[in-house]
Amino acid sequence: MIRVRSIARRHKMKSVLVAARNGVLPKCQAPCLHKCMPKLQTYRTGFWVHADTHSPRSQIRGKGWHLRLVKDRSSPPKVYDGREVIVCAASWKTAQQAVFLIYDALVLINGEPLTMFSRRRPIAYSETIRPSDGMSKELVEFARGFTLITPDVADACQLAAKASFNRHWCYALTKYYLSCDNYSTPIVDLDPENARNLRLSPFFDDHVCFAVSIMLAYSAIEELGLHIKASEAKPSRLPSGQWNPEVKQDLEDRLHKAGVDLTESFLWSVRGPSRRIDKRRPPRFEKLASWSRGQVRDSYIGIPDAIAGASWLRSKVATHGFNQLASSLSPYDVANVQHLARRLILECVGFWRFEARKRRRRRHAG
Repeated sequence: MIRVRSIARRHKMKSVLVAARNGVLPKCQAPCLHKCMPKLQTYRTGFWVHADTHSPRSQIRGKGWHLRLVKDRSSPPKVYDGREVIVCAASWKTAQQAVFLIYDALVLINGEPLTMFSRRRPIAYSETIRPSDGMSKELVEFARGFTLITPDVADACQLAAKASFNRHWCYALTKYYLSCDNYSTPIVDLDPENARNLRLSPFFDDHVCFAVSIMLAYSAIEELGLHIKASEAKPSRLPSGQWNPEVKQDLEDRLHKAGVDLTESFLWSVRGPSRRIDKRRPPRFEKLASWSRGQVRDSYIGIPDAIAGASWLRSKVATHGFNQLASSLSPYDVANVQHLARRLILECVGFWRFEARKRRRRRHAG
């Protein structure tokens, strides 16, 4: 009987919350809801968007928090004609988690770290509430002075809010950010038309740095459940070197279920003279890119083959005790695995080719 009453109370509370969310709440139940729901505090973030930035909702809801875009009414304004992202949460820890996710989403959308501003991620703060005990004066000043304004902030807020409801997406976002923060090649330096080929590094520090970034990026893929599932009894490759059909089909099924478009190939960069890594595992060229010539051998390959290449780099080169292959790691190896992790995360969360979809929606709306 006690269990039945407990279940009934939970169902009643759920109906009250649904009614509140829909804007229909009986007056008799309002006091009950007020007692059960924690009081939300507002926290500033330092993230800003222009007032004309397209935002589909006035409020963006995450798990345990929501965001509002508030116009700057100070005089003089901190950002002219701007709106600051405000986090509404029950505690500073919850607000700070939201800020971390937004920043990580920004890095994901940009495809590289935002080191032009600071290697520190922003800190949520309130004008009236102490963020946390033990926060130094330097951190408080940094929180108040941090300002980041970019058109991608609004999209990052939506991505972070959606990811917050899935623990594995949150970890994948964080691992991708940490991989890029550890080492990332600026996108402009990957342009084969305007940048020289990046040479192998002779320094142990760089070899370790490359390996750690590869491990973190591949671990982000594992968080999505999109890694190769093989064993000694069921290897990923047959003696002929071809895919084990059972293993490949399992991977493709999981990719399809996650929303990954298998018809769109992945660009895998291979540049410079042949290395030990290339001799141990020759690159699989399916369709050379139009700019491939000489020592630039970039190729479009299928997503399963890209995951297999990333898995091999992680397992055979980047982890365990280093062998001679570690000195053959290049910035392009890191970029390949990071870009693969980025695409898979964006596709899983529903933000791959997001800008193109938004433009189409605006054209149809107009």
